Amino acid sequence: MKKMYRLERLLLALLMVLMVAMLAACGKKDEQPTEAPEVTTETTADPAADPTTDPDQQPTIILENPPSTPFFDILMSDTYHFTCTTDVIDVEVFAKDGMVAVSATQRNGDTSRMIFRDGRNHGISDADRVMMIVQDEAPSFVFSSSQVSYLVSGEAEFNGKILPYDQYIDSTGLITWLFVDVESGELAGLRRFADSGTEDLAFLSLDQNVPDNAFDLPEDYEVINFAELDLDGLDLEGLEFGELELN
Repeated sequence: MKKMYRLERLLLALLMVLMVAMLAACGKKDEQPTEAPEVTTETTADPAADPTTDPDQQPTIILENPPSTPFFDILMSDTYHFTCTTDVIDVEVFAKDGMVAVSATQRNGDTSRMIFRDGRNHGISDADRVMMIVQDEAPSFVFSSSQVSYLVSGEAEFNGKILPYDQYIDSTGLITWLFVDVESGELAGLRRFADSGTEDLAFLSLDQNVPDNAFDLPEDYEVINFAELDLDGLDLEGLEFGELELN
């Protein structure tokens, strides 16, 4: 029974970091999908006009030098590091040369990690000293493709403030807003208009400081290959992250 609970805990931890990798755990989602405002290149509205939180009514303008450009360039590069937070989870992400490492910490202190390298995702539970290997593609954190174009800029409510944003679209049609904090000059966060709803991700930091050991895998942990698991008897329905305790 203890082994079963341990496996359930590891699977839950793996699910958590994989959802973070897809911005599901970090996103604030509407119950109904939210469409981004339609864009026209003939807008003359002043972005400093009285803002509204309704994106369909939000005035936009095309800027020659969008304020989010330096942050956009970092996120589109091969090397970046950022930290973000939500009401339920803190996340740290490293990316370099096609490798990705993410650490997700819940409010109860439970931390899980995922490292993508060598064509595989490695879900790591340091508390249990176990690493689960899953054959998968590299996770996507911000944009769904490498082909991304700037559209317009405007203002909207984000994380309790009215902030300027720059709107981008990738080759899949996904709309993303990058918000810049006027007072600090830093990237405040992003908002994506996904099929499942609107996703907000608040940034605490963004840089290109990636240590050499960010993608090192533990050498003395038990290794479990997900493809070889016998999942009969596992019941994850209704369980929440951090709920299981091992005696």
